[in-house]
Amino acid sequence: MANKEKVYHYEKIQNYIIENIKNGTLKRNSMLPREDDLCQMFGVSRMTVNKALSNLADQGYIRRVKGTGSFVRGIAPLKRKSERLLSFTERYENNGIKVTNKLLFYQISEVKDLMERVERIEKLNLKEEDLVHYFARVRLGDGNPISVQYNVVPVKTVPYIEISYLRESFYRYLEEVMNISIGKSYSEVHISSASDEVNQILKIKQGTLTGRLDCVTYTEDNNLLEYSRTYTLAAFFSMEYESSRY
Repeated sequence: MANKEKVYHYEKIQNYIIENIKNGTLKRNSMLPREDDLCQMFGVSRMTVNKALSNLADQGYIRRVKGTGSFVRGIAPLKRKSERLLSFTERYENNGIKVTNKLLFYQISEVKDLMERVERIEKLNLKEEDLVHYFARVRLGDGNPISVQYNVVPVKTVPYIEISYLRESFYRYLEEVMNISIGKSYSEVHISSASDEVNQILKIKQGTLTGRLDCVTYTEDNNLLEYSRTYTLAAFFSMEYESSRY
C-alpha cells in the first residue's frame, strides 16, 4: 500500500484559509481569526500558526499588520474560459479588481541587444536588426502590486507607442488609437520562481512560486504583435479552460 503524502499542520491552516478565501467566506479586506483562535482551532503552537500566516503573506493571499492582525489581501483566484481574448486589465476588472499600471522602463532596441535579457526572443522569427519596443510594467490590483509584465512589440507592427498609454490598457491603445485589430494569442502557463527584481516589486521572498504566463499575440492579419511574460502572485493566478474531446 502506497504511503499517503504527509500534510503538515501549517499546511492544513494554509489550506483552510485559502479555501475560505476562494469560497467567499473570507472576503477581501476582512480580518482573519486571531492567532490564538487558530491555535485552538487546529491544536497547534503559535509558531506553527505564524509559519502558515507568513507563507500566505508571501504568496499574496493576506497582509499582516503588526499589533492588529492579518487581513485578506486578494479575492478568489481569477477563473476564465478560453473564449474571447481579453487584456490583463479587462480580465481582472471583469472580476471586480481595479487595475492600474506603473511603468518600470521603456526603450526601443534591436533584437540582438535583447538576446541575453529576453528569454525566447529568438523564437519569435524576428531578425537580429529588427527594432522592438521593450518595456515593463507593474500591474496593481486595487492599489497593490499583483503582477510584473515584460513586453516585446515589433516596431514594424506598432511604429509608435505613446508612453502615457502604457499606464492604462495597452490593448485599448492598440485598438482605439492605432486602429490595430488584435487576432489570436498563444499562451503557456508555468509555475516558477521569479527574478530578484520581480520578488522585490511583488514583496515576496526569494524562491516563492508565482504564476508565469508567456503569451505570443498576433494581429488579425497574422503579423506578430506582442510577446509578453507576466509574473503574478499565486493568490491572483488561476485559469479555468473549457475543452472537448470531440
